[in-house]
Amino acid sequence: MPLSRAQCTNCGANLSVDNSKDAAICPFCGTAYIVEKAIQNFNISKAESVTDKCRRLMIRAKQCAQIGDYKNAQAYYRQIIDLNPCDAQAFIGALFCIFNVNSYDSLYNAYIYNVEKQNVKTLLCNYPDFLYAIQNANNDEKKRLEDLSNRIDAGVAKMLEIATQELNELKARVSRAQIECDSYNVKYEAFIKEKNKLEIKYRAKEPLGIGVLFPIPILICLFHFVLHWHWVFSFIVAFGVELVGGWMLGFILEDKVKSSLDKRKQEKLSATVERIRPNLPQNEDIVVGDVKAYLGNIEGQYTLANQKVSYLRNLLATGSK
Repeated sequence: MPLSRAQCTNCGANLSVDNSKDAAICPFCGTAYIVEKAIQNFNISKAESVTDKCRRLMIRAKQCAQIGDYKNAQAYYRQIIDLNPCDAQAFIGALFCIFNVNSYDSLYNAYIYNVEKQNVKTLLCNYPDFLYAIQNANNDEKKRLEDLSNRIDAGVAKMLEIATQELNELKARVSRAQIECDSYNVKYEAFIKEKNKLEIKYRAKEPLGIGVLFPIPILICLFHFVLHWHWVFSFIVAFGVELVGGWMLGFILEDKVKSSLDKRKQEKLSATVERIRPNLPQNEDIVVGDVKAYLGNIEGQYTLANQKVSYLRNLLATGSK
């Protein structure tokens, strides 16, 4: 005997009735009722109960969304959908909660922002909540959803256009940078060779002690003529004074004189080296310390731009599925 849920048309008590019968008597109030009408009465009562519950949940969901509690708002919208899978407003609210917004304009801005961050994997028109919403919405709401979807598609397409243009510009910059760096490398190799030659030239040894006392033999020769010394004696005296005196003076003054000469030579060498050093390639927004970093910086920008273009192309391609 098949039983169906019914409601007494007189007292409203919930009943289990045999739907194969035409009439029955309510065990609670003793009133006779038509079975088909009692079953309809139960279904109407159940529908009214679901509608009231959905209305209360909708109020709670909107209150949570207004204060930014999108997590709980999403939960309320999902409860409404479970009770009434044809409630377009619940699907729209759930879609808003995915992006933590509560209006169409805010949804557009939030979606575009997430596209910039590459956080979304498909166009809005492919979201299940969007599809169910547009399927159950009235004409006015459906038009708003379609306009939003078209606006987002156009925004992503514009982003792709700009990103592709930037990618092409970066590609040309990479080519120019490669040429600049190759030219710099050639100049730098020549610079290193010239620098090594200069270092050898400026580091040549300077005569210290003997060179400092070079005038002494001349003075001794003058004494030779004045005092009429024998020339052999004069030569021996001059040589001895030059050798011994030069060694002693060189030993005493060597560190000080050498330090002074080294400092002057180093300053002159540094100035000469800086004058012949080739300039690094420069860029309006890149300041680097070496040519590899310069080229690597531009190539890194190109790689990121290429990834962005690929992402946007794949995202737009989801709209054609």
